[in-house]
Amino acid sequence: MQYYVAVRQVVERHPFLTVVFKDKHTDKAYYEHVPSVNLKERIFIASEDKQGKAEDETTRIERLLPSLVDHAHAAERPPWSMTVLPLGRGTGQTTRLFIAFAFSHMLGDGMNGLIFHQHLLEGLCDASANADSSSTTTVTIPPTTTLDEPFDTPKRLPISWGYLFGPLFAVLLPKWLAILLGVRASTSLLEPGTWTGPPMFDDHKANPTQLRIIGIPAAQVEAALRTSRRRGANLTGVLHQIIVHALSDALPGHTLSSATAKGNSNNDKEGGGGGTVSSATAITWFVSHSAINMRPTLGIPNTKTGLYVNGCFDYHPRRAAAAATTQKLALSATTPEDQPVGLLRYALSVPRWMAKKMGQKRDGSYEVSNLLAFSPAPPPAAAAAVAVEWIIFAQSRNRTSSPLVFDVVSVKRGNLVISVVWQAGALGNVTRTPQDQQKLVEGVCEGIKAEFAMFV
Repeated sequence: MQYYVAVRQVVERHPFLTVVFKDKHTDKAYYEHVPSVNLKERIFIASEDKQGKAEDETTRIERLLPSLVDHAHAAERPPWSMTVLPLGRGTGQTTRLFIAFAFSHMLGDGMNGLIFHQHLLEGLCDASANADSSSTTTVTIPPTTTLDEPFDTPKRLPISWGYLFGPLFAVLLPKWLAILLGVRASTSLLEPGTWTGPPMFDDHKANPTQLRIIGIPAAQVEAALRTSRRRGANLTGVLHQIIVHALSDALPGHTLSSATAKGNSNNDKEGGGGGTVSSATAITWFVSHSAINMRPTLGIPNTKTGLYVNGCFDYHPRRAAAAATTQKLALSATTPEDQPVGLLRYALSVPRWMAKKMGQKRDGSYEVSNLLAFSPAPPPAAAAAVAVEWIIFAQSRNRTSSPLVFDVVSVKRGNLVISVVWQAGALGNVTRTPQDQQKLVEGVCEGIKAEFAMFV
């Protein structure tokens, strides 16, 4: 099978595909290389019938993705897999396929997906040009294989004392003094009226990742790019503006009212100070989290697998402009000092820190992770043509994330695809039922499509 030949070449090029994560639920987690990788345990063919052969391609892919992003990989095997979903015949003698590379975030960031597919295409072309290529399904890992140094080292991401101790002082000091000194407990500043959904909760994986796919035609993407450049913005800045507009139209003006107890039991018995109050908050602001690829700033090529992602936080009123967001994203992407991800080095116990976040207020309204454009190299003249029409980037629902996550990627000069991801129940303070959540997200998706359509 050509897949084995191509994937073997990818594994041999990228050491992170040959490791397992040991003691991952402790404070002493570490990577360990496996002696070999059995590709028969890594490559799967999805059943056409199980995914709804008669349905359109987007619906079938939308149904497949949650099972891939939620999959718990066996601890003794590298946490990644490749799944091929046949989509039927194309024009002429072509075959249409959806190829999904699913991997644990412990191995790397979203760019790893583009790197894998880039080198997979090269491997497929090489396999078609060299029919005599070995078809062995086992990749032996040399004992001398090593990983690159971690991304968040003090040298690469220096943290100043003020940035390090600011969150600590914000918790210990009286609120008025913390405000006066300009320190805060969170990496993002939450103004009154900021919508962040309900508090974080652990559903113990009872519900699968909720996911919707939005496809934006190439003509609309090109028009949006031209308009954004004329206004001093990039596409990610425009995406924030579009998302905020869509959220503003889809969300109600206030969060749902909730009854909360008031007073104490003794007062209740005496008829004083008891009862309930109705709590609802006007939604006037959104705060965003943007994933930032730090490879260029650190002098690391974009073809290097690993975890090189940072976060940028920004504030948006219910109607937002794109240029200011673009400038803030650019500054975050080129400044290695005092980055939020660098603070994780100083956490005494990341598992305990994550556990303590349950029940606390979220620090964002939505997240955007834009992988930009996938631009595969042209195949060799002797190789069979492999065309990429569109590409999808999606991640599993995250109990500590913002209520909504927008994963974005496009094919160069082609369609742009946005995956909208959320945890079931994470929209609970503006909806009452799962059906209401689906309806709300559909409204956001329609709003995003309508905003892009206005560019042409």
